[in-house]
Amino acid sequence: MAVVSTVLFTILVSGIELTRVTMLRHSADHAAYIGARRGIITGATTSNVEDVVQGHMDAIGIRNATVTVIPEEITEATTQVEVEVGIPLAMNTWISPELFGKNLKGRARLLTERAAMVMSQSMPTPPPPPPPPPPEPEPEPEPEPEPNPEPEPEPNPTPEPAPEPEPEPEPEPPPPPPPPLL
Repeated sequence: MAVVSTVLFTILVSGIELTRVTMLRHSADHAAYIGARRGIITGATTSNVEDVVQGHMDAIGIRNATVTVIPEEITEATTQVEVEVGIPLAMNTWISPELFGKNLKGRARLLTERAAMVMSQSMPTPPPPPPPPPPEPEPEPEPEPEPNPEPEPEPNPTPEPAPEPEPEPEPEPPPPPPPPLL
């Protein structure tokens, strides 16, 4: 029983610690994304990005996070903003900080909202539209059909003489009466 409870307790503590490290990793990625979204807006500055990221880290209780914004100065000519957030594991894990001496890093890179305008200025002018197709010639009128000639009436045929009726046959004599019954 003592061996089983020791193994079970170790698995439980390890699960809690790995869950915390996973949460820190996703928090770094999400904070970098939030910072990059703030940096792509027209008029944003590096300090705006750092403030947004640090506010997110403070809200979820992560200490000593480092924020790096590339480029260091965001101008109107900036086409993309990259934000990198570093979280020291030794200061942010709950159970065994000495096991994790590294930093977790989250990165996000987004195109700025003005990037399309800046890029469109460097594009060549498009060619003119093609000329409209020539109009189709008007069709020639169809010739009027010739009227059909009136048919000539057929001549009345001469009537054939009616055949003579055949003579009626003479009637047959009536049959003799039957013999009387006895």
